[in-house]
Amino acid sequence: MGMNATPTPTPGTEALAYHEAGHAVIHVLLGGTLQRVSLVRDDRPGVPKEAAAGPGSVEDRIAVLLAGEVAESLSGQHVTGVAEGTDRERARRLAASATSAPEALLEAERQRVVALLRTPQHWQRVVAVAQALLAQQRLEGAQLQALVGAP
Repeated sequence: MGMNATPTPTPGTEALAYHEAGHAVIHVLLGGTLQRVSLVRDDRPGVPKEAAAGPGSVEDRIAVLLAGEVAESLSGQHVTGVAEGTDRERARRLAASATSAPEALLEAERQRVVALLRTPQHWQRVVAVAQALLAQQRLEGAQLQALVGAP
């Protein structure tokens, strides 16, 4: 491999790229804004480090939390990891605080995220963000806004 060649990503790294891309795209689709998205775990994992402002409703916040796992699964790169478990647990806690039927709310939001990410234009954004993350490890500013389709 030459000095400027990009290393082949490991399955775990590729899964993480799709995971973070899923969070980012759904976050923006539901009205949030982003400052950055990163594969580098230099602070605590999860969506808040990326978010400048987020969706306000409990349902939308749950959808953003579930989006990482859904994107991994849809990409065929699904690797169960700590971030996924943390995201799912946070979504469960939010759902339990909002309703007496948290599992039904989780499943409804999961299905909503699946439907959104299966939309070709939205999935193209996920792929673009994931590929850029694999190449650069961190995305911010205008480049990130262009990839996620932010206004």
